[in-house]
Amino acid sequence: MLKCAELFKNLLDEKEFHYDYREFDDGKVSIDFPYSGKIARCIFGGDEGEYLSIYIIYESVPENKLAEAVFACNSLNSEYKWVKFYVDDDKDLMLQDDAILSPDNAADESMELLVRIFNIANDAKATLMKAIYA
Repeated sequence: MLKCAELFKNLLDEKEFHYDYREFDDGKVSIDFPYSGKIARCIFGGDEGEYLSIYIIYESVPENKLAEAVFACNSLNSEYKWVKFYVDDDKDLMLQDDAILSPDNAADESMELLVRIFNIANDAKATLMKAIYA
């Protein structure tokens, strides 16, 4: 197991949080964390798991709302520097955060980034829902 992923997993176990853990053939580790009807996927890569990417599939975007969703993402990207908003090739509105971790603080830093992306997702909800459903 990658050191940084292991440290984060241990923190989640200490706090008795529920999550799904997977190791991939390429050496990466995924820790999926449920939150508010969505899943945050934390992917650890690198020699010690020092490369972290967190993804949330926020909502599927209807074809006729793609322009509004992209415009909302652009607006939110200028407001929130820690999270990237975009519409992927599957027309899913995505939130993403990337970081480089150190084994010295990997667990706390991963938790901070996870909480931060959830808070930003909550703050952006009105803008995103208006773009997709209004």
